[in-house]
Amino acid sequence: MAFRWYIDGISILRRISNFDVSIDDVSMLNRCHIPLTDFVTEEDRFKYCFFSLGVSRRGFRTCRPVLCVDGTFLKTKYGGQMLCAVALDANNHLYPVAFGIVDSENHDSWKYFMSKLKEAIGEVEDLAFVSDRHASITHALETIFPDACHGACYHHISMNVVAKFKTDHCHVLMYNIMTSNYAESFNNKTRDARSFPITTFIEFIRFTLQSWLCDRRETSEKTTTTLAPTYEKTLVDMAEKARFLIPYAIGRHEFHVLDGELNGGVDLLNKTCTCGVFQIIGIPCAHALSGSLKRGVNFYSLCSDYYKIETWRSSYTESIYPTCNEEEWIVPHDIMTIKVRTHAQKNPVGRPKKKQGRPKTKRHPSNGDKLVVQRKCSTCGGLGHNRATCKVCV
Repeated sequence: MAFRWYIDGISILRRISNFDVSIDDVSMLNRCHIPLTDFVTEEDRFKYCFFSLGVSRRGFRTCRPVLCVDGTFLKTKYGGQMLCAVALDANNHLYPVAFGIVDSENHDSWKYFMSKLKEAIGEVEDLAFVSDRHASITHALETIFPDACHGACYHHISMNVVAKFKTDHCHVLMYNIMTSNYAESFNNKTRDARSFPITTFIEFIRFTLQSWLCDRRETSEKTTTTLAPTYEKTLVDMAEKARFLIPYAIGRHEFHVLDGELNGGVDLLNKTCTCGVFQIIGIPCAHALSGSLKRGVNFYSLCSDYYKIETWRSSYTESIYPTCNEEEWIVPHDIMTIKVRTHAQKNPVGRPKKKQGRPKTKRHPSNGDKLVVQRKCSTCGGLGHNRATCKVCV
């Protein structure tokens, strides 16, 4: 797909690079509204751009070190793809970290995105990625993040059991983030906005993150539980199951817990259980809680700090601010003089085919995937029913 993006005047840099800084400029990074941006042209034609808000980069340090990456198409007549990297906060809310606009999903575009992402987040211990089966993502991760774990989304694997991506080698704690649907959920949030002009689309992303951070900050400040609400409920449910299990002590910290099915070998000191739930989630399973009840160990001391309410609040201590009026922008002269032409189109061999009908705005389903389309009532226009079952006009 050729990426034809007409930019008149000084280009997208006027919108997203007005406060551009280096990731190494620590003093400037203290200004929470400053993004890390990059813009690439090839022979004066647009090629790629990347942007990541400072608030998102610093907030990612309090999230589990797992990034879901995915790409989705833009709906403008110029085409193109948006790439994104999304994390999850302590309450399993989407926490977008970085975005890229590229011509298409290929080896070069994903390598560009991953290299800029590495600049944005720096070195992260036990970093893991979850994605679909796109070969370019695997190639980019092997090149840019060779030490990071890469797991294929279990949903996509289940659709094609002969997929070449395997996760047996992935020993890094994934915190039960085993699907790239989180990145796809954010893509769905931008479904309508992806038909906007690029600058408007980027402003929509900024405004969305601004609203999310503000709302979640207020919610976390009102929360009185020890863990974020989602995992507080998970711990309570596990504790209820633990009441009916029978723990047999092996040592001071080790237990053999009978549950009538698989049973579990628990080590409270190393926070492990043979059922695997303790290690995968970072929350003690029912077996571990049964053993901790016998020893009088505080349940919360066994939980990962990523789920603590203090961690959740620290993810939203900063705010995202809107840019000032365009008339007040101080734009460097070298940016003012930039002229960016449309992306070079590659003409196919043979007689060009004339496209019929309207441009497509819905994605093509991947192998084994099914797109569910709701019925629309011809009487009231509502979704989920038809004219025969409509209750509006009864």
